[in-house]
Amino acid sequence: MFAYTQEQARKRSEYKLAYMTDSDREQIRTEQRIDKLLAKTLERERKQRSKQLRRKRKATEKADAVTYSAHPLQFFQHKQLMRGSDGRYYWMDKATFSMTPTTLTAALDEMETVEG
Repeated sequence: MFAYTQEQARKRSEYKLAYMTDSDREQIRTEQRIDKLLAKTLERERKQRSKQLRRKRKATEKADAVTYSAHPLQFFQHKQLMRGSDGRYYWMDKATFSMTPTTLTAALDEMETVEG
C-alpha cells in the first residue's frame, strides 16, 4: 500500500486539477453539492425521527401515569374503592396504600356481602 505525505497529496491534487477539463470540474462540483444536500436531508430525517420517538415516549409515559380519585362508595375501614384515570377501579389498602385492580361489579358484590 502506498501512503502519501500531505505535500505529495497536495501536489497530486494540483496536478489533477491542472489537467482536468471544465466539464470534469463541473461534475465534481455537482457531486459535492449532491453529497451536501444528501447529508442535510439525512440529518433532517434523523431529527424528525428522534422528535417522533420523543413524542411517542412522552405519550406512553403520560398513559402509564395513572392518577387515582376516591369513589363516593366507601364502606370499609381498612380499604377504599378508588377510580384511576385509566377508567379502571382499584381497592386501596389504607395501611399500605397498595392498589389492587378490581371491577365495579366485583366491588359492589363485595360491599353487598359485607352489608347483608
